[in-house]
Amino acid sequence: MDVTSPNIAGSPVGVAGYGPGEVPEEVSDAILRRHPDEAILWRGKPDFLRLAATAFHTNTIAVYFVLLVVIAVVAGSSGNAMMIAGLGVAGVMILFGLAYLSAKKSTYILTSHRFVLLTGVALEKRISIPLKSIGAAHLKQRSGGYGDIALEISGDQRLGYFILWPHARPLRMLTPQPLLRVIPNAEQVAMKIAEACAAHTDIERNLIEVNQDQPKGGKIEQSDIATDVKGLKGAPA
Repeated sequence: MDVTSPNIAGSPVGVAGYGPGEVPEEVSDAILRRHPDEAILWRGKPDFLRLAATAFHTNTIAVYFVLLVVIAVVAGSSGNAMMIAGLGVAGVMILFGLAYLSAKKSTYILTSHRFVLLTGVALEKRISIPLKSIGAAHLKQRSGGYGDIALEISGDQRLGYFILWPHARPLRMLTPQPLLRVIPNAEQVAMKIAEACAAHTDIERNLIEVNQDQPKGGKIEQSDIATDVKGLKGAPA
């Protein structure tokens, strides 16, 4: 399934395909065409365990079932406690399985012309967003150098929230934003996105905590990053 919109997907010039190792082998070059002068700047995937915890909330659900088991034990109902524990283990394992498949089937590709998202467990989805359509990038840093980067689409262009999920910024149903989830070296990737977009248009780079209205720990300030990148700014959300 090729998810393309007249406003979102670029109309590539030429028929040059991606080279060996640049995209997963099962992806058809006939679908992912690129400009003859289009270069691959970065390619990555979400981390499986962190994706399970953040997008599928496995840790939260596990704690919930543990509390239910404790309540059942305190109430003297060992049978209910065992049943709840079994349901909890089964539910969390299913979520881990979905997270594993989602991470395995997802690839983020940044080129000199666009951002490409390959995703989909049951149905393959390919989303291509021209860099000139990216109005801002929002970074949330996590432990170990991992982080999330949400891409704000400028103008009237829109992508469906459920088409993007789990690569969609939470709670942005009306204005969905593609989200690069739990990727390694997230700050460096954010800089690459800023530099690539600056080559097309002078855009603002708003690198702040995702889902945070006020600045908190882990925020990337303008003084903490390179100041000679064209179009990289730290304006408030």
